[in-house]
Amino acid sequence: MAYMNVDEVESALIALNAAHPSLCELITLPNLTIEGRTSHAVRLGVQAANTVDAYYITGGVHAREWGSCEILVNLATDLCDAYTGGTGVGYGGKYFSAAEVKALMEQINILIFPCVNPDGRNFSQSGVANAMWRKNRDAADSGGDPAKIGVDINRNQDFLWNFNTAFAPSAINFALASSDPSVETYHGHGAGTEPETQNINYIHGTYTRIKWYVDVHSFSQDILYIWGDDESQFTDPNMNFLNPAYNGQRGLVGDAYREAISEGDLSAMQNLANAFTSSLAEVRGTLYQAKPGFSLYPTSGTNDDYAYSRHISDSSKSKSFAFTVEWGTTFQPPWTEMENIIKDVDAGLIGLGLEALGVDSFIVTNRDTFSSYEVATTLTYPDSFYVIYDGFAPSSLGVPGASPTIQFLDSIGGGPIASISVAAPSVELENPGALNTPQRITFTFEVDFADGSAFTTETRDIYVHASFAGMQDVAMMHLIQQPNPYLVDGPVSWLSTDLRVFQLQPGQKVNSSSSVVLGNPDTDSMAPYTYIQGLLAEMRGYGNNPAPSFENISQDEQASQLELSRTVGGVRVLNFAVAKARYRAKNVNATGVRVFFRTFNTMVSDLSYTTNPGADVQNYRRTSDGATPLLGINSFFSGVGNQIVSIPYFAEKRIDTSAFSMATQPDTTNQRDLKHAGNIEALEYFGCWLDFNQADAQFPVNVPTGSDGPFAGRVAIPELIRGIHTCMVAEVRYQPGAIDPISNGATPASSDRLAQRNLSIVESDNPGSTATHTVQHSLLLKPSKRAFNRFAIAAAAAEPAKATSYYDELVIRWNDIPRDTLANVYCPDWNADEIIALAAARPGPQQLSKVDGNTVACAVSDITYIPVPARQQPLPALLTLQLPLSVREGEQFRVDVEQHSGPAFQRTIAVPRQVEGRRSLQVASFSERKVLGAFRVTVVVKAGTALLEKAVRNLAVLRYILQAIPPADSWHRVFVRYIAQLGDQIKGLGIDPGLIPPSLDDPGIPGRTPGEERECFTGKVSEVIFNCFGDFEGFVLETCGESHRFKSTEKGIKEIVLRACKERLLITVCVAIKHDGTIQGIIVRCGCA
Repeated sequence: MAYMNVDEVESALIALNAAHPSLCELITLPNLTIEGRTSHAVRLGVQAANTVDAYYITGGVHAREWGSCEILVNLATDLCDAYTGGTGVGYGGKYFSAAEVKALMEQINILIFPCVNPDGRNFSQSGVANAMWRKNRDAADSGGDPAKIGVDINRNQDFLWNFNTAFAPSAINFALASSDPSVETYHGHGAGTEPETQNINYIHGTYTRIKWYVDVHSFSQDILYIWGDDESQFTDPNMNFLNPAYNGQRGLVGDAYREAISEGDLSAMQNLANAFTSSLAEVRGTLYQAKPGFSLYPTSGTNDDYAYSRHISDSSKSKSFAFTVEWGTTFQPPWTEMENIIKDVDAGLIGLGLEALGVDSFIVTNRDTFSSYEVATTLTYPDSFYVIYDGFAPSSLGVPGASPTIQFLDSIGGGPIASISVAAPSVELENPGALNTPQRITFTFEVDFADGSAFTTETRDIYVHASFAGMQDVAMMHLIQQPNPYLVDGPVSWLSTDLRVFQLQPGQKVNSSSSVVLGNPDTDSMAPYTYIQGLLAEMRGYGNNPAPSFENISQDEQASQLELSRTVGGVRVLNFAVAKARYRAKNVNATGVRVFFRTFNTMVSDLSYTTNPGADVQNYRRTSDGATPLLGINSFFSGVGNQIVSIPYFAEKRIDTSAFSMATQPDTTNQRDLKHAGNIEALEYFGCWLDFNQADAQFPVNVPTGSDGPFAGRVAIPELIRGIHTCMVAEVRYQPGAIDPISNGATPASSDRLAQRNLSIVESDNPGSTATHTVQHSLLLKPSKRAFNRFAIAAAAAEPAKATSYYDELVIRWNDIPRDTLANVYCPDWNADEIIALAAARPGPQQLSKVDGNTVACAVSDITYIPVPARQQPLPALLTLQLPLSVREGEQFRVDVEQHSGPAFQRTIAVPRQVEGRRSLQVASFSERKVLGAFRVTVVVKAGTALLEKAVRNLAVLRYILQAIPPADSWHRVFVRYIAQLGDQIKGLGIDPGLIPPSLDDPGIPGRTPGEERECFTGKVSEVIFNCFGDFEGFVLETCGESHRFKSTEKGIKEIVLRACKERLLITVCVAIKHDGTIQGIIVRCGCA
């Protein structure tokens, strides 16, 4: 083959339309060239024009750049042939799956105009002497001189066309543009005068949803993004090409003038350009650079700057991210090399298109480590990993119905491991009602072991491989076979079955299986320690048989709630935790095993493990000998010293931290030798008193750097808590060798030495008002501090990171909560516009909206993804849910929250594949993304006194905590909002929240006698009763399916019920149970008629 002539280019487009009429529309351009030629373009895709976004590519602008036409004709042909055949497209080492081709052809239009300047190309190909011709063949300004024929089509656009006025005199040279017809960059006698320019712009004007534009040129092996006239800036939007105040200043490096662009747009174009270079590099290793056009040299009137500037000049026009590709190292390389360049650039253009769509696939591991000792007792592991497909319409992948094929391999591309499989997955969609809309599709997989035969060595790395519609994804997992004490999570990692919690009042037992009774801490300060030590002794007395007193501790989410208030109804409440450690070994004992118990200040989305003393956030600090747990700290707290993020607890009395270091804390009760028992699983029990609701001063709000005590300025532990419910983690500490058996970055889900109990119970009224249906809880986000994309094939080029990879994701699974629930997340340390912009950079339904500068609202569907930008410090936040008024008492709803590490932990690799019977290589996504932490919020619908009592208690203790939070601490702003919302709920329940003081103890409901019991009924007044003399005697309230009659002669009550009856208002009537149903209060539900 050889380069095509002009007629062959046009014939190829016509033939492509004839071969694929439903995919390829032939566009006849309206403007004949100077020599009378008709030009054509094609529109690819199954969607009608202007119903979807469009990707516009031009080529052949400069006559001598022959290969540009071949690049684009080949691209159009490959896409049509692959889509029709249901196959992918391969270029050397780069392969695009059938699903990716389908996404391009079904989700957007692709506009390809391969030969913009046919007259110039024809002249350039007419002989060796003319080969370097650049311009078109317009002789209007030549004055009959052949050397002055032509206009540069890439200097003729209406973007700073009048360069002599717009640019600084010292910036003007032949490369920028020229007003001399004899110069190659002659810009013409006016902006947009040339028919070739007008044809380019005809497509811009006709196809109104062009979002991406690429002009293909040669040569320099670059992809250039705007601007070309000057350096960019995003601080002053008025410093732009439209502002005549800056005429005479443009085009210089390092001066005051820089062209305005939004930071988001610049970031998006850098990402797209990087996608082009990385895809191109995978073909044969050629490295192109992504850089601003101005870095090459200043220009005016170019196609790319014009394409992007159109929306700035006229806001009604679509914004087009615009680029110029400069392929190769010469204008007309030998055809054999040009064939390779065609593959390079077509791969880059497809890669850019897929990045524009946001198409991606990857695996997120929730559990990536499995122990042979776990598998000996538990063969099934739900929610072990997720396979995610981003930017695809579910219908294009056959979803719902179709799902990825999963294999576990002994190496990448190696043999399958037969004893490990998966169950049929569940699938979650961002918008289940829009199967033709591109969105994120999440498959959740359970890992099933047939037996323990896969555990062949002490440690074994294996690979989970997902294949779907031609896409390949790989992630690593670990199998370990070491004698080690461990804890079993059970089906839900954040509700470990081997970690139990409970609360007791003096004189109570944990359950009927136990004989140990809690003493009175008011008369015996050692009562809590005596109790937990006695309970552990009782459990240990059962040896390796399960202890009934442990097994019968309820795992029910409501029954296992802990209490943050010191008293309830005037009676002390104490909280405890117990862990069951397991051990399997034939002849080796595990000596000196410890279990450390810690609570985190609130619901925490990242519980990853590190004890590195240099880490900024250390969740699991301990003494250097590993014997004693210490405070977890965040060294990036804005105040003095270090903010406490986790607190350890013990089965023995705390040392006096005003006089001694925490390193001297004894806890021999929680140090045990675990004896080997052959094939029998050995059991041992550990526990602690969770004294986080006690008033004794223990630690300072800010810990001095490097100090573990003694401390001054101490406060009680409750004053360090940042939510009604906290997260607890138990750590099995046993390290017989030099290497920590818990790997850096491990989580309670991935490590069997970490067990988590992490749930939040929040309560809504029934039926109530908007305020009483609003529930909330605080949470702490721990963003990744840095991120980088690691493309294996371009590692040597030190490719810059994708700007959008600098974030993790908060993933919220809404489960069974009503879909008309209103949800939002408030975080004083993030910018709502930034969060929404990051979310918008990914394809799919836009589920986030701005409430205020720090609050993002979430649409409730199957699943929501909220970007968490990289920050040095953790981010305090508040999750608020406003349930619909239709919920009923007794209903429960679950919301599961996870933090996923972001795209920084993803790279591409080559894996073997079969193509037409031959073994070849295919690019796969190798993911190290994982679930960093998780918790569940359970919403319980209640009514009556129990709900009000709990709300009053919570408000009192939150106000008590707020007193200790420094105003500069971000938690202060979170608590102000938290307390305001809870106060509104209490007000909606008929109590003035202003009457509730800050208190660690239960203050009781204002205006009520302690112990007074009430029953409340909510409904509408159906009858108002008067006697024969016309005196008011009472009324009848209709609730759901029941009628209740209330007696009263009070004039005020008569007036209320008459109005409620007339206006059909919803009211709540509360009566004293022990006083013959005497009405104690009536709440009128405003707005609930």
